[in-house]
Amino acid sequence: MPGNGTDYKALIASTLAPIRRACNATPNCTNSAENVNWVLLPNQDYYKGTVTSPVKVFTTNSAGIVVFPSLSSIDSNAATTWWTGIEDNWISSPDHCANWTDGTVISNGQFGSGNTISNASIASGFTLDCSISRKLVCVRQ
Repeated sequence: MPGNGTDYKALIASTLAPIRRACNATPNCTNSAENVNWVLLPNQDYYKGTVTSPVKVFTTNSAGIVVFPSLSSIDSNAATTWWTGIEDNWISSPDHCANWTDGTVISNGQFGSGNTISNASIASGFTLDCSISRKLVCVRQ
């Protein structure tokens, strides 16, 4: 990846300090005023791949969210999953592994799935316990 590690933030939501959310109360919001510490910028193209062979995955709307379907999947492997803590409408999920502090079977977390251009890439439709290791989608700032 270009840049260094400090150039990236994880595409996850958190409801405790430091709060990070895409849409406060309006599902699929269109106003960036609903964002708090959000990692996706409004009206921005995002890519995967390499610098020499980039593939556009999506373009965000005026609120910095993706209006699905996206142009390409985040990952081509359907078995690949990543933590998000986001519902399929960009509202923060109540399932976020206790704000990413609990890695046990007691807590549940919302996650996205690979090989899809639908909102299942941010919310698979169900949650699983937080003891399961999953990836993070990192976004260059």
